[in-house]
Amino acid sequence: MKRPTGSCTRGLAIAAIAAIALAGAALPASDALASGATYGREARLAGATAVLPNAENEWNYNFGVGFGTAPGYFGDKDYDTHLSPLIDIDWRQRVFLSTQRGLGAVLFRNSSFRMGGRLTYDQGRDNGDSSFIRRLPDVDPSVEAGLFFENYSAGWRIWGDARKGLQSEGHNGLLGSLGVDRAGRISDRASIVAGASVTAASKRYNDAYFGVPRNTAGFAVAGFTPEAGVRDVGAHLNFIFQVTDQIYFTVDATLNLLLGDPSKSPIVREDLPFYVGTSVGVRF
Repeated sequence: MKRPTGSCTRGLAIAAIAAIALAGAALPASDALASGATYGREARLAGATAVLPNAENEWNYNFGVGFGTAPGYFGDKDYDTHLSPLIDIDWRQRVFLSTQRGLGAVLFRNSSFRMGGRLTYDQGRDNGDSSFIRRLPDVDPSVEAGLFFENYSAGWRIWGDARKGLQSEGHNGLLGSLGVDRAGRISDRASIVAGASVTAASKRYNDAYFGVPRNTAGFAVAGFTPEAGVRDVGAHLNFIFQVTDQIYFTVDATLNLLLGDPSKSPIVREDLPFYVGTSVGVRF
C-alpha cells in the first residue's frame, strides 16, 4: 500500500530523519564512522565500511556481502531483495579500490580532515524490470568522476560528495550530497552510526531518472521534465558488531524522503523509500 503523501506524513518523515540523525549524540565516541553516502546502492554497505582502516597497516582489506530489501527503483512501491558483494582495498588511507566507494585517492589529509577524488559507477536502471516503467527508455550504466571531503571530530563526521556522469548514454548529470554522522560505542564490540544527509541533482540527472517523455503510453500526463534541485533528504542507522577482531556483521537501515520535482514525477509511487538489511564480512 502506498503511504499517504500529505503534509502530516512528510512532517513525520522529516521528524524521523532528524531523530535518527541525533540518535547517536548521547553515545560515547567511537572510531566507527560510515564512509559511504546515504543514497543508492552505497547505503546498502555503509555499515560494512563503517570502521575506518587501521592506520598502522600499510594495506587494509575488507571482504563481505550485504543482503536486504529495497525498492525495485528509487520511487517504486514494490520492494525486492538485493545481494550486494563488497570488496574494499585500502592503501595507507590514501588510495582505495572498492565496490562501495569506487576507485579514489586522498589528495589532502591532516589529523581531522581529508579530501580527494574518485571514480564511481552508476548502475543505471533497467526499466524492463518493472511493469510500471517498462515503456520508458532505460538509464544506461555510467562511470562518474567526483570529489569528496570528510571532517572528523570526537565521533562526528561532516562529509560532502559530488559526482558527474561521464557517458552520454547514462544519466550524464551532476549529483551532490552533504551529510553529518555520529558514531557511538555501546559495548567493547558493538557500535552504532546514525546520520542524515541532503542530496541535490542537476536537470540532466533528474530528467534521466524521474522524467517521462511526452505521450508515453501508460501515463496520464503528456510528459514530465523535472528541473534541477533537491532530490531527497535521508537518514541512516548502522549497527556494527565485531564477532572477532576480523569478522563482523551489521544491521543497516536507511530512509529517504523525495522532495522537489522528483517527488512530483508520475513514476514515483512511493516517496518514502527505505532499505533494511544486514551484511557480514572479514577485515584484515
